[in-house]
This record gives sequence, structure tokens and C-alpha cells, in this order.
Amino acid sequence: MRAVSVKYNAADCAAQVSWLLCMMCDLEFRTDQLVRKHSRGSVHQPRRTITAVPAICDKPASDQAASTSASAGVSASSADTEKPYTGEKPYSCQDCGTVFTRYIDLMRHGRVHTGEKLFTCQLCTQVFSTSSSLVEHQRLHTGERPYKCDQCTQTFTQSSNLTAHKRLHTGERPYKCDQCTQTFTQSNSLTRHKRVHTGERPYKCDQCPQTFTQSGDLTKHKRVHTGERPYKCDQCPQAFTQSGDLTKHKRVHTGERPYVCHDCGQAFSDLGSLGRHRHRIHKCEQ
Repeated sequence: MRAVSVKYNAADCAAQVSWLLCMMCDLEFRTDQLVRKHSRGSVHQPRRTITAVPAICDKPASDQAASTSASAGVSASSADTEKPYTGEKPYSCQDCGTVFTRYIDLMRHGRVHTGEKLFTCQLCTQVFSTSSSLVEHQRLHTGERPYKCDQCTQTFTQSSNLTAHKRLHTGERPYKCDQCTQTFTQSNSLTRHKRVHTGERPYKCDQCPQTFTQSGDLTKHKRVHTGERPYKCDQCPQAFTQSGDLTKHKRVHTGERPYVCHDCGQAFSDLGSLGRHRHRIHKCEQ
């Protein structure tokens, strides 16, 4: 994996901080003792060390060497104590501009651009850049939706989706574009929207000249080259390149038609069919 470039918001510090990553579950630890404790009694792949430069150091340069040598004698408990959260995000991805509070999160994000994927689903062979993405994906197979809205019957596979959904009830749109009046319920929606203003398309296909504004669109596009169809119907041999296509297809088996025209009451299995109906029959703009 190539080194992920880091842009600092403050003067660089000579002292360095190292994390030990568990290759099986993607957790990080400050000391080898903690890694051994974590992996005791379980089978894990070999660890690797990631070294990062802290973004901010308020010590003068003359004190940094002493601080570095002193840190070697810090106990595991004090070395692993989290610093107070200030809201600052000093680590910036040089490829897409996304910012992070911790270097380790920037490193994980870098896999979006490098294509490195360490975690494989044993049910469909899909691979992922983080263990949390694998866990979320596996809920497609199990049907598990552990995050429940306390104001309606909606359930979700990811806590972030529940948080965003709750804003439909509250009307909250906390993410504001600084170049237009648009507001959003999720920060990643604002990040994507800003590319409308900048024209940025940071996700590049390595097999053709196509570029994309979202990593998910690049992932879907790559299946044109590979022929991969990872989303398989459990009731017939059909397989699909996108999970949304599988969801729509399953309605052929269930008969579900959740999209209803409010003008005539006719129901449809997908939103596109409803839009075409309203344009053709009711002369509504699509």
C-alpha cells in the first residue's frame, strides 16, 4: 500500500506515534502488550505497524527530543489514554480532501483510493477495505437490521443510516454548503455535492478513462470490466451488479409494489416505473 499523504493544520512535530494493527479485525493498539492481550485465544493474521506524525505539537523544538525519549517509559495504560476530543480534524486526504481527527482513520480511508481490500466475505467473496464494512455487508446475507427508529418502523443495517433517517422526523439539515444555499442531512452528501461546484472527479478507473465523483460509482463501474455480479437472488439463478437491482428484482417474487401514484392510486415495484407512469399518464415532469 502506498503511503497516504497528510496535510497538517499546524506545525509538524518531530515526535512520532505508532499503532499496531490487527490484520484480522482492523483494530489498532498503541502497545504490543495490548495486541497480545487482544489476540490471546484467537487466530489472527500477523500484525503490521503504522507510524504517523501527530498533527499538532505545542512544545518547542528543543523539547521534542526529550518528549520522544520520555514517551518510551510511559506505561501502557497512560499511553493508551485518549486525548480530549476538540472537534479538530487536522488530517486531510490529498486525493479527495476528506478530513479526519485521527491519522489511523486517514490511513483506512486511503484504501478507497489505493483499492487495497483486506477483508473477504466468506459467503460471496466480496472484499472490503475495513472490517466494519465487511460486518455491514454481511447483514445483506443475514437480513439483520439492528438499528431501529424509535419514531417509526424503519430499521437499518448501519447506525449512521439511522442517524440520518431521524433527521427526516426532526427536519434537521446540519450540513450547509458554503457556495450555495443547499443543506444536507449527512456530511458525505455535502462532500459529494461540493464536487458540483469544483468539477472534481477523484475516483479513477484503472482500466479505462472513466472518472467518478463517488467511490461507490467507481466500484459499480469496475464490474463492467470484471463481469462480477455479486448480488444473487436466493429464489432464482438471477445475479446483479448492484444491491439495489437485487432489491427491485426480489419484488418479482414477493409481489411487493411499494411506490404508489398519489393521483390515481396505481402501485409500482420501483421508483423509475412510477416516474415514467406519472410522466406518460399524468403529464408530470420526471
